[in-house]
Amino acid sequence: SLPHNVRRRLLEDSASSSLTRFERDCVTKLLAYKISNVVVAVVGLSIGQRKPEERADQWFFADDTPTGTEVYVKSRLGIQDNSGRRFRFRPSKRLTDFLGQAASLRVLFGRFGAQLNGEEDSWSVVDFFEGGTIYGTIVEPRGCDSSAPCLPWEYMFQPHGAGGLTVAETRGLAWQKLCEAQQPRLLDDGPYACAARRLVTGVPSFSRSLRFKQPFYVPSDPEE
Repeated sequence: SLPHNVRRRLLEDSASSSLTRFERDCVTKLLAYKISNVVVAVVGLSIGQRKPEERADQWFFADDTPTGTEVYVKSRLGIQDNSGRRFRFRPSKRLTDFLGQAASLRVLFGRFGAQLNGEEDSWSVVDFFEGGTIYGTIVEPRGCDSSAPCLPWEYMFQPHGAGGLTVAETRGLAWQKLCEAQQPRLLDDGPYACAARRLVTGVPSFSRSLRFKQPFYVPSDPEE
């Protein structure tokens, strides 16, 4: 990815102010790459009483501990103490701290579309491909020994209507059946797959025309 000082910047105007925090994170991630046809994904987990408009891009990772598998989430939002001061570092939190709480998870893909002009403050179209939102509950990690490939949050997310199974458990059972039948193991119908299918069609869920400023520093050597 590009260093921060050579990235284009989103211009703050009426067009950018219409973006949600989640959509803005998607645009910010796009600006980190030099090539124009890159596709990025953002994923946000909203737990408990957190408002949907506060959803932001997050990272998830799993770790084996003496007490079992722990799943952590790292947010782009940072933290804030009781005095209201906001810290620049972003801590990781254990998902087990939220056991039993209702949650929703949304996935969104993004890529640049047409560039509308070549002026210093250039307009570009950003196409968004919606993967949708799934709803469920945060539970103890289950399905961690599944042979099917899983993302860390899928061990602890139990969707509504899944018969009490986590995403990982559901995928593991389906994976096992396909292995026994010697069939191709393409079975996912989750939000990532939905966004990917939308991307393949080439028809975005929605698009935004946004204005960008040139970076603070433009290297004289294109390879720099």
